Amino acid sequence: MHDDNDNAENIVLVNNDNVDPNLTNIVPDDHDDNSNLDFEDLSRFNKKKDKLFFPFTGIVGQQSMKKGLILVSANPRISSLLIIGENGTGKVTASMGLQAFLPDLEVSAQCTSNCDPRNSLFLCTTCKDSGVTNDDNIIQIPTPFMVLPVGTSHERIFGSFEKDGSFVPGLISIANRGYILMERVNLHDADMIRSLLDIRDKGVCECKCEKGEFTFTHPAQFTLIATLNPSEGELDEDILKRFQLVVHTRSLKDIEERIEIVRRVESFKEDPQEFLDKSKRELDGLRAVIENSRRLLKRADIPSKSMDAIINILKSHDTDNPAMRDAMVESTKANTVINDSTWASIEDIAEIVDMVMAYHMKKEA
Repeated sequence: MHDDNDNAENIVLVNNDNVDPNLTNIVPDDHDDNSNLDFEDLSRFNKKKDKLFFPFTGIVGQQSMKKGLILVSANPRISSLLIIGENGTGKVTASMGLQAFLPDLEVSAQCTSNCDPRNSLFLCTTCKDSGVTNDDNIIQIPTPFMVLPVGTSHERIFGSFEKDGSFVPGLISIANRGYILMERVNLHDADMIRSLLDIRDKGVCECKCEKGEFTFTHPAQFTLIATLNPSEGELDEDILKRFQLVVHTRSLKDIEERIEIVRRVESFKEDPQEFLDKSKRELDGLRAVIENSRRLLKRADIPSKSMDAIINILKSHDTDNPAMRDAMVESTKANTVINDSTWASIEDIAEIVDMVMAYHMKKEA
């Protein structure tokens, strides 16, 4: 797992071109929404200015995808999730739906990197220089959820510097302790994806001006959620195997399920707010599960019998290395706390092993 004492840094060179300093939770107007069936971007049916997203609990079927998304919601230490499936299977709709039940974060009011004021080991340059221990400076914000469209510039992702040396935060700075959704990951620049994964693995990013006179360091502990439609092309193998969880979606064939999808989609189109109001109880229940899971996560443990099972699984696939152990351990802990326990069982492992080992099992088949 990621060591909080690891001060390794990933250096990203940026230029002095300014980017929008007012980045918030980003949803591009033209994002490709892989919704159930073929209902495009349902948010366009909203009558209000603020976009309302089809609720996570309203998606029919796709239990594997839902499980993967709930796991990364319960345990932010799971660094990445890849959702593979054809268009119309709800990949983006479900991912965007996380925003309705992710818990709020405590941050320093002056920080653009969402630093945890209770964790002095992972602070940005600004917080280190100013100090963030004063409770008067601590506020609560929604968990950051950023969408990374195809073609996003290097500066918008990694940040840039003003001429006076002040740092303009990029997407990965603002997404710290939150989530980045990368739609159609195979269409993104492969080197950029590798850089994102490298930074996330280390948990810290050091940005340097190309001329070398300015630097800014910030934590980068986000979870990367990526979607992939195999019909649009392959993903480089070295990138694919770095995702800690991989799940698959499939078009539903059952007639009753398809009818229910149409019914829910039409109901949402007719009145998004009313549809969300009817989903509130389920969403509140799911939010309570995630909040409880994160509290339990601090005490979650894997007994020796369960750890032996994890090691035996990894050895049987010739994948017993630190990265795979990290994926198995954190995913097992997530599943354990979702099941309202702190003591990982063999059953907890069995429920997540296919997601963690998906790439390696497919390669062996």
